[in-house]
Amino acid sequence: MGSLATSNTYQMIECPDMFRMGDKYILFYCPQYRDNEKDIPLKSFSVYKVIDLDETTGEIDDKNLDENYFMMDYGFDFYAPQIMQDEKNNRCLMIGWLAMWESEMPEQEEGWAGMMSIPRVLEVKNNKVYSLPIPELKKLRKNNVNYDVNLVQNCILEGINGDCYELNTVFDLTKANGFNLKLRVSENEETVISYDKNSKIFKLNRDKSGKGVTGEREVKVNLQDEKISLQIFSDYSSLEIFINGGEYVISSRIYPTQEATGIVFEPMGEIKAKIDFYEI
Repeated sequence: MGSLATSNTYQMIECPDMFRMGDKYILFYCPQYRDNEKDIPLKSFSVYKVIDLDETTGEIDDKNLDENYFMMDYGFDFYAPQIMQDEKNNRCLMIGWLAMWESEMPEQEEGWAGMMSIPRVLEVKNNKVYSLPIPELKKLRKNNVNYDVNLVQNCILEGINGDCYELNTVFDLTKANGFNLKLRVSENEETVISYDKNSKIFKLNRDKSGKGVTGEREVKVNLQDEKISLQIFSDYSSLEIFINGGEYVISSRIYPTQEATGIVFEPMGEIKAKIDFYEI
Protein backbone atom coordinates (compact mmCIF):
# COMPACT_ATOMS: atom_id res chain seq x y z
CA MET A 1 0.00 0.00 0.00
CA GLY A 2 1.43 3.40 -1.00
CA SER A 3 1.09 6.81 0.61
CA LEU A 4 -2.04 8.85 0.00
CA ALA A 5 0.00 12.06 0.21
CA THR A 6 3.37 13.19 1.58
CA SER A 7 5.19 16.12 3.17
CA ASN A 8 8.82 17.18 2.79
CA THR A 9 8.51 20.17 5.12
CA TYR A 10 6.86 19.05 8.34
CA GLN A 11 8.24 16.54 10.81
CA MET A 12 4.79 15.07 11.40
CA ILE A 13 1.34 15.06 9.80
CA GLU A 14 -1.38 13.90 12.17
CA CYS A 15 -5.16 13.71 12.54
CA PRO A 16 -5.91 13.10 8.83
CA ASP A 17 -9.56 12.90 7.80
CA MET A 18 -11.06 12.70 4.34
CA PHE A 19 -14.74 12.90 3.54
CA ARG A 20 -17.13 13.77 0.77
CA MET A 21 -19.28 16.89 0.68
CA GLY A 22 -21.54 17.01 -2.36
CA ASP A 23 -19.32 16.39 -5.39
CA LYS A 24 -16.13 17.39 -3.54
CA TYR A 25 -13.71 15.54 -1.31
CA ILE A 26 -12.09 17.37 1.59
CA LEU A 27 -8.80 16.30 3.17
CA PHE A 28 -8.17 17.61 6.68
CA TYR A 29 -4.79 17.23 8.35
CA CYS A 30 -2.58 18.83 10.99
CA PRO A 31 1.02 19.71 10.03
CA GLN A 32 3.50 19.94 12.87
CA TYR A 33 7.04 21.22 13.20
CA ARG A 34 8.84 19.13 15.82
CA ASP A 35 12.13 18.71 17.59
CA ASN A 36 12.29 14.97 17.06
CA GLU A 37 15.42 14.55 19.17
CA LYS A 38 13.60 15.97 22.20
CA ASP A 39 10.23 14.61 21.02
CA ILE A 40 8.43 17.93 21.48
CA PRO A 41 6.16 19.92 19.15
CA LEU A 42 7.30 23.38 18.07
CA LYS A 43 4.39 24.64 15.98
CA SER A 44 1.08 23.03 15.00
CA PHE A 45 -1.94 24.04 12.95
CA SER A 46 -4.98 22.61 11.19
CA VAL A 47 -5.57 22.83 7.43
CA TYR A 48 -7.60 21.37 4.59
CA LYS A 49 -7.48 20.78 0.86
CA VAL A 50 -10.33 20.42 -1.60
CA ILE A 51 -9.29 17.43 -3.73
CA ASP A 52 -10.40 15.06 -6.46
CA LEU A 53 -10.40 11.36 -5.59
CA ASP A 54 -10.30 8.49 -8.06
CA GLU A 55 -12.64 6.10 -6.28
CA THR A 56 -11.38 3.20 -8.40
CA THR A 57 -7.67 3.55 -7.61
CA GLY A 58 -7.90 5.46 -4.33
CA GLU A 59 -5.51 8.10 -5.71
CA ILE A 60 -5.95 11.82 -5.12
CA ASP A 61 -4.98 14.56 -7.55
CA ASP A 62 -2.85 16.61 -5.11
CA LYS A 63 -0.41 14.55 -3.06
CA ASN A 64 1.71 17.46 -1.81
CA LEU A 65 0.76 18.31 1.79
CA ASP A 66 3.15 21.27 1.92
CA GLU A 67 1.22 23.72 -0.26
CA ASN A 68 -2.16 24.67 -1.72
CA TYR A 69 -3.96 24.26 1.57
CA PHE A 70 -6.28 26.53 3.54
CA MET A 71 -6.28 27.22 7.26
CA MET A 72 -9.27 25.75 9.03
CA ASP A 73 -9.08 28.40 11.75
CA TYR A 74 -6.93 31.54 11.87
CA GLY A 75 -6.83 31.90 15.66
CA PHE A 76 -4.37 30.77 18.30
CA ASP A 77 -6.13 27.62 19.41
CA PHE A 78 -7.78 25.14 17.08
CA TYR A 79 -6.39 21.68 16.40
CA ALA A 80 -7.18 18.05 15.63
CA PRO A 81 -10.71 18.57 14.24
CA GLN A 82 -13.01 15.56 14.31
CA ILE A 83 -15.52 15.21 11.48
CA MET A 84 -18.92 13.53 11.78
CA GLN A 85 -21.59 12.86 9.19
CA ASP A 86 -25.07 13.73 10.43
CA GLU A 87 -26.97 11.52 7.99
CA LYS A 88 -30.36 12.30 9.53
CA ASN A 89 -30.00 16.00 8.69
CA ASN A 90 -27.66 15.55 5.70
CA ARG A 91 -24.87 17.70 7.08
CA CYS A 92 -21.23 17.48 8.04
CA LEU A 93 -20.28 18.44 11.61
CA MET A 94 -16.92 19.28 13.14
CA ILE A 95 -15.57 19.71 16.68
CA GLY A 96 -11.99 20.82 17.33
CA TRP A 97 -9.61 21.01 20.26
CA LEU A 98 -9.21 24.60 21.48
CA ALA A 99 -5.55 24.17 22.30
CA MET A 100 -2.19 23.49 20.68
CA TRP A 101 0.52 21.09 21.77
CA GLU A 102 3.00 23.93 22.16
CA SER A 103 0.62 26.28 24.04
CA GLU A 104 1.21 27.11 27.68
CA MET A 105 -2.13 27.72 29.35
CA PRO A 106 -2.95 28.46 32.99
CA GLU A 107 -5.29 25.48 33.31
CA GLN A 108 -2.40 23.08 32.72
CA GLU A 109 -1.29 23.77 36.29
CA GLU A 110 -4.45 21.99 37.42
CA GLY A 111 -4.13 19.05 35.07
CA TRP A 112 -6.50 20.19 32.33
CA ALA A 113 -5.72 19.69 28.62
CA GLY A 114 -7.70 22.40 26.87
CA MET A 115 -11.38 22.36 25.89
CA MET A 116 -13.45 21.52 22.84
CA SER A 117 -14.89 24.01 20.37
CA ILE A 118 -18.58 24.47 19.82
CA PRO A 119 -19.88 22.10 17.13
CA ARG A 120 -19.68 23.54 13.64
CA VAL A 121 -21.53 22.82 10.40
CA LEU A 122 -19.32 22.61 7.30
CA GLU A 123 -20.28 23.62 3.77
CA VAL A 124 -18.27 23.92 0.56
CA LYS A 125 -18.70 27.13 -1.44
CA ASN A 126 -16.45 28.08 -4.36
CA ASN A 127 -13.94 25.37 -3.38
CA LYS A 128 -13.64 26.72 0.16
CA VAL A 129 -14.92 25.19 3.39
CA TYR A 130 -17.23 27.47 5.35
CA SER A 131 -17.70 26.80 9.04
CA LEU A 132 -20.67 27.97 11.13
CA PRO A 133 -22.02 27.18 14.62
CA ILE A 134 -24.69 24.51 14.60
CA PRO A 135 -28.21 26.03 14.66
CA GLU A 136 -29.05 23.99 17.77
CA LEU A 137 -27.00 26.48 19.82
CA LYS A 138 -29.91 28.89 19.44
CA LYS A 139 -31.63 26.89 22.19
CA LEU A 140 -29.12 28.37 24.65
CA ARG A 141 -30.13 31.95 23.89
CA LYS A 142 -31.78 34.12 26.53
CA ASN A 143 -32.29 37.80 27.38
CA ASN A 144 -31.99 39.18 23.86
CA VAL A 145 -30.87 42.80 23.33
CA ASN A 146 -30.66 44.30 19.83
CA TYR A 147 -29.74 47.63 18.28
CA ASP A 148 -30.03 49.16 14.83
CA VAL A 149 -27.79 52.18 15.30
CA ASN A 150 -25.25 54.52 13.75
CA LEU A 151 -21.95 54.31 15.63
CA VAL A 152 -20.00 57.58 15.37
CA GLN A 153 -17.92 57.53 18.57
CA ASN A 154 -16.60 55.08 21.14
CA CYS A 155 -19.51 53.73 23.12
CA ILE A 156 -20.92 51.11 25.47
CA LEU A 157 -24.44 49.94 24.64
CA GLU A 158 -26.81 49.27 27.51
CA GLY A 159 -27.52 45.58 28.08
CA ILE A 160 -24.61 44.36 25.96
CA ASN A 161 -22.02 42.94 28.33
CA GLY A 162 -21.06 39.69 30.00
CA ASP A 163 -18.73 36.72 29.86
CA CYS A 164 -20.88 33.98 28.31
CA TYR A 165 -22.78 35.26 25.28
CA GLU A 166 -23.47 35.22 21.58
CA LEU A 167 -22.89 38.56 19.83
CA ASN A 168 -23.99 38.95 16.21
CA THR A 169 -23.10 42.12 14.31
CA VAL A 170 -23.31 43.49 10.80
CA PHE A 171 -21.17 46.60 10.29
CA ASP A 172 -21.67 48.76 7.19
CA LEU A 173 -18.32 50.46 6.63
CA THR A 174 -19.31 52.65 3.67
CA LYS A 175 -18.45 55.76 5.70
CA ALA A 176 -15.81 54.23 7.97
CA ASN A 177 -12.21 53.10 7.70
CA GLY A 178 -12.65 50.24 10.15
CA PHE A 179 -13.33 49.55 13.81
CA ASN A 180 -12.13 48.18 17.10
CA LEU A 181 -14.45 45.93 19.07
CA LYS A 182 -13.22 45.32 22.60
CA LEU A 183 -14.49 42.24 24.44
CA ARG A 184 -14.08 41.00 28.01
CA VAL A 185 -13.12 44.50 29.16
CA SER A 186 -12.23 45.46 32.72
CA GLU A 187 -10.11 48.29 34.09
CA ASN A 188 -6.89 46.59 32.96
CA GLU A 189 -8.08 43.90 30.54
CA GLU A 190 -9.44 43.75 27.01
CA THR A 191 -9.47 41.39 24.05
CA VAL A 192 -9.48 43.45 20.86
CA ILE A 193 -11.02 42.60 17.49
CA SER A 194 -10.17 45.10 14.76
CA TYR A 195 -10.61 45.63 11.04
CA ASP A 196 -8.82 48.03 8.71
CA LYS A 197 -10.69 48.65 5.47
CA ASN A 198 -7.63 49.86 3.54
CA SER A 199 -5.47 46.81 4.25
CA LYS A 200 -8.49 44.45 4.60
CA ILE A 201 -6.80 42.98 7.68
CA PHE A 202 -8.94 41.56 10.47
CA LYS A 203 -7.07 41.07 13.76
CA LEU A 204 -7.52 39.46 17.15
CA ASN A 205 -5.21 40.79 19.86
CA ARG A 206 -5.00 39.15 23.29
CA ASP A 207 -2.05 41.05 24.78
CA LYS A 208 -4.34 42.23 27.61
CA SER A 209 -6.66 39.23 27.73
CA GLY A 210 -5.74 38.16 31.26
CA LYS A 211 -3.51 35.50 32.66
CA GLY A 212 -0.88 33.66 30.68
CA VAL A 213 -1.63 34.31 27.00
CA THR A 214 -0.60 37.07 24.60
CA GLY A 215 -0.18 37.68 20.89
CA GLU A 216 -2.02 38.69 17.75
CA ARG A 217 -3.46 36.79 14.81
CA GLU A 218 -4.82 38.17 11.56
CA VAL A 219 -6.53 37.23 8.33
CA LYS A 220 -7.30 39.18 5.16
CA VAL A 221 -11.06 39.63 4.78
CA ASN A 222 -12.92 41.19 1.86
CA LEU A 223 -16.02 43.21 2.65
CA GLN A 224 -19.33 42.13 1.15
CA ASP A 225 -21.10 45.20 -0.27
CA GLU A 226 -19.07 47.31 2.17
CA LYS A 227 -20.24 45.15 5.08
CA ILE A 228 -18.63 42.69 7.47
CA SER A 229 -20.64 40.28 9.60
CA LEU A 230 -19.47 38.67 12.83
CA GLN A 231 -20.95 35.89 14.94
CA ILE A 232 -19.05 35.76 18.22
CA PHE A 233 -19.33 33.13 20.94
CA SER A 234 -17.73 34.04 24.25
CA ASP A 235 -17.28 31.55 27.09
CA TYR A 236 -15.42 32.05 30.36
CA SER A 237 -12.06 31.24 28.76
CA SER A 238 -12.65 31.15 25.01
CA LEU A 239 -13.68 33.18 21.98
CA GLU A 240 -14.88 31.75 18.67
CA ILE A 241 -15.38 34.38 15.96
CA PHE A 242 -17.13 33.50 12.69
CA ILE A 243 -16.58 36.08 9.94
CA ASN A 244 -18.81 36.70 6.91
CA GLY A 245 -20.99 33.65 7.26
CA GLY A 246 -18.18 31.33 8.29
CA GLU A 247 -15.78 32.13 5.45
CA TYR A 248 -13.11 32.64 8.12
CA VAL A 249 -12.98 31.66 11.80
CA ILE A 250 -10.68 32.83 14.58
CA SER A 251 -10.67 30.85 17.83
CA SER A 252 -8.68 31.60 20.94
CA ARG A 253 -8.37 30.82 24.62
CA ILE A 254 -8.30 33.83 26.96
CA TYR A 255 -8.11 34.05 30.74
CA PRO A 256 -9.55 37.35 31.99
CA THR A 257 -10.83 37.94 35.53
CA GLN A 258 -14.48 37.68 36.50
CA GLU A 259 -14.70 41.47 36.36
CA ALA A 260 -13.91 41.51 32.62
CA THR A 261 -17.45 41.71 31.22
CA GLY A 262 -17.42 44.96 29.24
CA ILE A 263 -17.95 45.36 25.50
CA VAL A 264 -16.81 48.58 23.81
CA PHE A 265 -17.52 49.67 20.23
CA GLU A 266 -14.92 51.96 18.63
CA PRO A 267 -15.82 53.06 15.07
CA MET A 268 -13.27 54.68 12.76
CA GLY A 269 -15.81 56.90 11.06
CA GLU A 270 -19.56 56.35 10.89
CA ILE A 271 -20.77 52.75 11.00
CA LYS A 272 -24.31 51.59 10.41
CA ALA A 273 -24.56 48.66 12.82
CA LYS A 274 -27.04 45.90 13.39
CA ILE A 275 -26.30 44.27 16.75
CA ASP A 276 -27.97 41.21 18.22
CA PHE A 277 -26.85 40.04 21.68
CA TYR A 278 -27.86 36.98 23.71
CA GLU A 279 -26.76 35.68 27.07
CA ILE A 280 -26.01 31.97 26.92
